[in-house]
Amino acid sequence: MAIKKTVYPHSADYARDNGELPAYRESNNINRECAAAIDKAIHDSHSRERQYHYDLPAAVEKVTAVYGEKRVAWVMAAMVQRHDYDGRYSDQNKKWAQGFNIPREQEYGDSKPRVPYYGSNAHPVLIDGFIKDLRKHMEQKKEHIIYPHDYETAYMKGEADAYHKSMKQNFACIKAIDKVLYDSESKPYPKDLTPELQKLTDKYGAERMAYVLAAVVQESGYDNGFSGANRHWAKGFNIPEKHPIKSYAHSTLVNEGITQLRDLMKEQGLEKKPSITGQLKENAARIAAEKPAVNKTAVKNKTGQEL
Repeated sequence: MAIKKTVYPHSADYARDNGELPAYRESNNINRECAAAIDKAIHDSHSRERQYHYDLPAAVEKVTAVYGEKRVAWVMAAMVQRHDYDGRYSDQNKKWAQGFNIPREQEYGDSKPRVPYYGSNAHPVLIDGFIKDLRKHMEQKKEHIIYPHDYETAYMKGEADAYHKSMKQNFACIKAIDKVLYDSESKPYPKDLTPELQKLTDKYGAERMAYVLAAVVQESGYDNGFSGANRHWAKGFNIPEKHPIKSYAHSTLVNEGITQLRDLMKEQGLEKKPSITGQLKENAARIAAEKPAVNKTAVKNKTGQEL
């Protein structure tokens, strides 16, 4: 079962002064549980057939599914920061770890505050490999972020890079879907597209798959190739009016792809998640949080408008 509690980011002194000690203690306890779970996941990923072989990407998936990538990253960053003298951690991972503002704590017997120790018995080389795969996992998740605005808005907000990255993924996604639909023309009815759609969902994310197909339906006007149910479904997506997402497959094929994608998402419980509008608002907040501050200044200088 996934643990949805957020990481408490402050020190014990701050928590004490602000009446937040229960939250501090609860978060620290979960951090220790997370560190133990990482050790176990690494141990369990060891191959019985190949000596010294560990399936660390699988270990990352297993732990982040329960504790969330933010907490796992926090615990691993604390581990590296505490042992930054250890040469078995790569320079890339050390630099990544320094990006986390983890508060120092005064420990018994130490002359100065240190990064908290959440506990880990795994070998540093394995921890280093785990962190490398964790970072890769987090970068791949970023690829699934859908930019929620049109280009003009993106430019005014100083978010043109985020727009272009998202649209690049949108184009690649709809192109891959079109290929699956074209290839299906040689299949007899009823056409089972589920295996191919599952592969694309794994690559591009269910949200992006649904988003680009809904955009195609919204753009189609009154094309009779789309069912009423799929038209109604597509209206639930908050897609900018000015979007260049198009499918070159016949509308009846696209309609069949949408129907089977929706069935696949229902089977996996994905349609029970918050609406795509809510997801896009969350994406916008994440993009704004990650955007360098200098972007706004650059846009302000070009437009003369206050952002």
